[in-house]
Amino acid sequence: MRRFFIVGLIVIVALVLMLDQAIKDPGYILISAGDYLIETSIWFPLAAVISALVAVWVLIKLIAIMGNLISPFTRWGSAAQLKRKKRKVSQGQIELALGNWNNAQKLLTASAQTAEAPMMFYLSAAQAAYQLGSFDEGNALLEQAQKDVPEASVAIAIRQTELQLKHQQLPACHETLLTLQPRQPKNARILELITQYCMAAKDWNLLEINLPNLAKHGLHNAERQKELEQITYTQLLRQTLAENRNELVVGLEKTNVIWKRKPKTLGQDVSLFLVYLNSLIEFDQPTLAEKSCVDFLKKQWDERVVLAYSKLEGTNSTKQFKHAQGWFKRHQDNAVVLLALGRLARRAEQPNKAAEYLNASAAITPSKEVNGELALLSLQLGEHRKANEYFERMVPKSL
Repeated sequence: MRRFFIVGLIVIVALVLMLDQAIKDPGYILISAGDYLIETSIWFPLAAVISALVAVWVLIKLIAIMGNLISPFTRWGSAAQLKRKKRKVSQGQIELALGNWNNAQKLLTASAQTAEAPMMFYLSAAQAAYQLGSFDEGNALLEQAQKDVPEASVAIAIRQTELQLKHQQLPACHETLLTLQPRQPKNARILELITQYCMAAKDWNLLEINLPNLAKHGLHNAERQKELEQITYTQLLRQTLAENRNELVVGLEKTNVIWKRKPKTLGQDVSLFLVYLNSLIEFDQPTLAEKSCVDFLKKQWDERVVLAYSKLEGTNSTKQFKHAQGWFKRHQDNAVVLLALGRLARRAEQPNKAAEYLNASAAITPSKEVNGELALLSLQLGEHRKANEYFERMVPKSL
């Protein structure tokens, strides 16, 4: 402002001096323009030019001054607009948190369309759409996010897989994973999502294929890895049995293939072995089942396998009983072993031995199973009253 007055003062002084000079010596200038002649003092056009320049300068300064006056209002308007935008964004997230899916989707979609970084808004809007069951709309929002931020396509696809899993869109989830996994085969999150999908879809074949990747990249600790392996091969064996009950030869062949390709960590897993043993029995392979039990117990002693062995209807009960008698020396105080020996002795038609073992087992640990065997032994001996007494012991007394 100070400069403005100084310049104005200089201009006024210059004009006064020019006016004084014009009075003393006005000069003369003649201008011809077509049929017109203009006669004037030389000082007049000079003053006019100077005045025009000064007027332009003053106008520029006035515009600048007005701009400074208007600027706060402009800034206030921009700030107000930004505040409204933030409020709209916050409201969308609030509606999402409250479970108002319809409002959340609308607000978040609108925010995404005007935001500088729209990806997170599209992802949240897609979440709301999935909650509404509008899966096509949710996928469209995710596709738009990939178009706007192509470098984040893997992250967006991972989010899509999570939503598909959560909402049981398993076929679509499978397709997404098929395209996603080759792009980042070592990605821990993708490997975990494949595992979750397999568990949800009961796709044990795919889970079996994925197990080495889980182990290779150390996604789980040893305990969890073994648990997944156990679940996988247990379900594969059960699935094979269910699908081949009427095709014994084919079913047995497939069962043995699965059993042979199990990982080493499951070599002596009792739970898995019992599932395999049940498949052998269902496929009418008592001899193979008996041999498998004997081989297993040589490497690892387990009472559950001992009981399973005693229940096998082998081709030679006497031979089966004689083999089991070898366990007595080391386990003569074990109620389970005594029960197994008593059961095998009964089937081998050695009632005295059966009674001896069964009564010894009952003395250590009374159980329904022992009473059941004693009842069957009594029936075998024709002692029906005694058999009824043992059967009655199996029934819990009413209060």
